[in-house]
Amino acid sequence: MIIGLENLRNHPLGKNIKFEVYALLILSKTDNFKIRDFLKEQLIEERFIENYMHLTVYYARRLIKNLTVMEENCNGIIPTKDTRFMVLTPGGEKPTPGILPSNHKIGIRIKKQSRKLIDNYRARLLKFETNIILGARKPSSSRQNAFGARKFQPHITLLKAGNGIMPDLKIIGERFRETIEYLHFDRFKIETIQSLRK
Repeated sequence: MIIGLENLRNHPLGKNIKFEVYALLILSKTDNFKIRDFLKEQLIEERFIENYMHLTVYYARRLIKNLTVMEENCNGIIPTKDTRFMVLTPGGEKPTPGILPSNHKIGIRIKKQSRKLIDNYRARLLKFETNIILGARKPSSSRQNAFGARKFQPHITLLKAGNGIMPDLKIIGERFRETIEYLHFDRFKIETIQSLRK
């Protein structure tokens, strides 16, 4: 079922609702299970492993006219040789004094060599950014976001905070790439989240 996001403006609560738009590449169930098994072999407790592994290709804190909530099949592949483990906190791409990985969410970032798939899907959303939606913001691009974190860093969240992962993410990253060769994405979806403004 396809629902026009513009129709959501008619909600009884009107302007008291905050809208967020997400465009996601969904990791296949097969690869989801492979990653879960790998992480458990690294002595990570299952309760800290994310259930819904995906890559956010676009995010906006606005209701976007003419954009539709949808879901479609896809066949996207990213080689793990172009991924690196990272701490999901500012400065988390590289080891940083004072940042203990186990205290934060952990993910894998996608290096620029494998961004073509992501950029193609992201481009489908960028064309909807109008001056009315952006206001004084600079428009999103393949490397910058209009909403949320300014720098667009495509990644997949794997672990919740408090996960007990080893301090040296380089070691587990090498093991990961040796164990899993490719990441397969089999669905692309655009969804909206509605919540009351505080």
